[in-house]
Amino acid sequence: MGLQFLLQCDLLTEVILFHPDHGPGLLDRIARAFVHASTLLQQNSTLAYVWPKYIPSQDYVTGEPWVGLAGRINEHLANPVGRMRAKVLSGGGESMASTALERCKRELMFLYLTNRQRSVREDSQNITVLDQNLDPVRPADQDVYLPGRSRYSPEDLFRPVTAGDGSREGAPGFEASFLHPEIFNNGPERPDASHPAWEQWLTNTVGIRARIRLISRAGDSPSAAFAYVAKYRHDGLLDILEQCWRDEGGLIIASPQLLNCVKQVPVPCLSGFLHPLWETYLPLEDLQRRCLQFIEPHEAFPFVDLGGQTSAGDLANKWSFLYTHLGVSRNNDLGFLLDILSYVQLANLNGMSASRCRSVIRLYCELERRCAESMEPDSLRDICRAYVEDIQGIMIPPDCGATSTWTDAKHCVWGPPSLQLMSRYQLSHMYEHALQLSRAELDALSSFFRVTLGVRCVGLQDLASELAALRDAGCRDLARVGRIYECLSVLLTPEMEQETRQLFESDPLTLVAPNGEPRWLRTSQCVWANPIGIDDRPAVGVHYGPLESLFVRTLGVGLLTIDMVYKQLLGVENHKPPFAELKSGLWLLSSLLEMAGPSSWPDATPLLQKPIFPVRRPDGGTVAVSADTDFAIVDRKFLGQHFASQVKLLDFSLEEVTLLKPLFTWAGFDQRYLSVCVSSMSFLGSDATQYPISSLSRDLCHKAHVLVRIAAAFGSPKYKRAGPQLYEFLRGTKVVETNAICSALSITQEGRTVDSQIVHSQPLHLAEEPGGLRIYVPRDKTAQDVCFATVLPRRLAQWLMQDLLAEAAAPTPVDANLVAILGSVLSVEMPVVEAILEHEGIGQLHIPVIAHTTAASRGESSVMQRAPSGGDGSRRVAAPPTPSSSSIASPTQLAEAPPRRG
Repeated sequence: MGLQFLLQCDLLTEVILFHPDHGPGLLDRIARAFVHASTLLQQNSTLAYVWPKYIPSQDYVTGEPWVGLAGRINEHLANPVGRMRAKVLSGGGESMASTALERCKRELMFLYLTNRQRSVREDSQNITVLDQNLDPVRPADQDVYLPGRSRYSPEDLFRPVTAGDGSREGAPGFEASFLHPEIFNNGPERPDASHPAWEQWLTNTVGIRARIRLISRAGDSPSAAFAYVAKYRHDGLLDILEQCWRDEGGLIIASPQLLNCVKQVPVPCLSGFLHPLWETYLPLEDLQRRCLQFIEPHEAFPFVDLGGQTSAGDLANKWSFLYTHLGVSRNNDLGFLLDILSYVQLANLNGMSASRCRSVIRLYCELERRCAESMEPDSLRDICRAYVEDIQGIMIPPDCGATSTWTDAKHCVWGPPSLQLMSRYQLSHMYEHALQLSRAELDALSSFFRVTLGVRCVGLQDLASELAALRDAGCRDLARVGRIYECLSVLLTPEMEQETRQLFESDPLTLVAPNGEPRWLRTSQCVWANPIGIDDRPAVGVHYGPLESLFVRTLGVGLLTIDMVYKQLLGVENHKPPFAELKSGLWLLSSLLEMAGPSSWPDATPLLQKPIFPVRRPDGGTVAVSADTDFAIVDRKFLGQHFASQVKLLDFSLEEVTLLKPLFTWAGFDQRYLSVCVSSMSFLGSDATQYPISSLSRDLCHKAHVLVRIAAAFGSPKYKRAGPQLYEFLRGTKVVETNAICSALSITQEGRTVDSQIVHSQPLHLAEEPGGLRIYVPRDKTAQDVCFATVLPRRLAQWLMQDLLAEAAAPTPVDANLVAILGSVLSVEMPVVEAILEHEGIGQLHIPVIAHTTAASRGESSVMQRAPSGGDGSRRVAAPPTPSSSSIASPTQLAEAPPRRG
């Protein structure tokens, strides 16, 4: 049974009637008092109220002094809580509290207990609370914080502290308003479980802050409270930032200006230093291990301090905003390595030991590897170049007592390790000399410095200045000067040759030592070689033999003159020089002929009648003969070995023959090369075993259409006369592996034909049969690879370009591009062939492609039948017919390649 309370008014009716304030105002106050009392009773479901006994019944409200009172009471009773809440929220609430603190507390408790009756249109902006100093403050106008000194609470963060007590340099304290503890600590109990807790209601409804604000109220900058914490309270700064980010992260992301401000906040790192947030890294184990490969433990690196061991789950959830939005990195990428370099530099501005420098070298090599292996190497190299240039991150190792230092690419050059310069940092020399780097390390560094960082190679002006300085200093060291010439020969480009030649001609920059006396001369004052003592000119080649190309071709050092050497050789019968001097004279003449060009060549006839050519007889003796003697020139090593004891050969090595080709061309010796005058006929040995080609990609019947397309592109006579028939013929091509390809070689000299022994293990034999082309290749894998890469492309090109109706006494010359394209398609798989043809501009044909059957593709035909398996598990094939005598048989001349002229 519910309890009933009587609401009684102490004022008598006549008092109300004759009260000086009688009127609507008095009636309103009575009505509000009744409603307030009844509202308080209503808060407990066990209590109830009845119509006041001292007021006439609800039906009798027409007489004085009650006119209108019932309406007012009913009006208030329609929403008594709402009206009372509105009064409190507007600051006009009435209270019997003895103090402002008590009144504030009661009003807040009333609003809290009637929270469910709140209107959607309520405005809490006018709620006023009392702070710790009993000053009234509006949370809507200024930040008011919950009291309490738990870790990272506002009151704990704002208190003054001494140095070392959670702050590096101490903190002066931050003035802020806190809700009076009496209000916070003595709040009402929750009416039920669904009702918000007192603290939750204070923060969510009244606006009391449990945490500091990250963004200012204006929304355009970090708040003063956060700025204070960031400046003075570094302990737990990231935890505080993480708490603030939950509420305000979205607002910061939406403002680039705010986002940039937060990224600049200095945060504590594991190194003990503060770093802007955007410069830091998450302390991941793999990153820390990687860092220690290049950085010493005592050297700082900005791994952000997250307050101890951090789990993977926290990194993925709690701290994800750091690397998602605030620039904290977690990647082992190029930027990570570049930052390591920067902090190594900062830790070693005053010099490093040689061993410490080697770790920087490893870091450079790793940077180069990252750039080279990237899908976008150019982009990464640009980033790396700009970064290193910005920090002047090129390390110069300690050398000759000088400490290490740091510089940028503008002050460095890269040249051969043997080259030492004084005017600039010559990195390769310094690194090799000071750090004893290996060739592989120098090669990696060469790419890093030259390609990635843009360090220029040693240039013409660098070397010319060095030579002039050495000359002016009276340098007589041929070896040191020779290293500069070697560098010049390596680094010169065709575009620089003219300028270099003019420089050496106008300035004495060539050091020679005739008769052991060093002299600096212009190039016009020297000759390259003077083996026969013409005009007593100093010979440069005596000192710098390997640099002939530099001095002769680039700098223009003369090989004497054609007339001088020509006249000297004409008088060979008078002084009978030794063979070595005679050979040197021929090399000089050949070099001069090459430089002069055919239009300036003198008449060869008088000189060819002189005994100036050293010839080795079959018996091993050497004699000087004229051009009237029939001798051959060795331009193929294996041919020279076969005929050395049978015919007369010019007494020059294969390498020397190459140098003398201009002389041979001038003398008309083109038909004396062994590759031209030796005839060859290939055939299969009697004991030849034959197998179908083991690699399907080399079974050329499948590439018949491809070969016809290539033939058409290069104007093959065979294709022009009968393109479809050529296709059908090539479809019948069989490629056979064998172990016995032989050839018979012969040469005619002085009217006598000399045959060599049968040459075994030849690389190729071609035969034309009615059913198609037969190609016999070595079974040995290496020999077969050589065949498909070199011999077969040339022979097949000759065959395709051979005009059956034209007379030809020598192999048909072919386009080198044709040979190259054939070589690129013969061994590759069919899916790759089309891409190669498209790249080379080989068009399609109107001849339809005819698919091959499996049997045909594996060589099962009337010509080549499958034989019983041999002991090695291979398939034997019957011997082919004897070499065809048709018009497409093997060439009668040696078929490796047409001889190269000049």
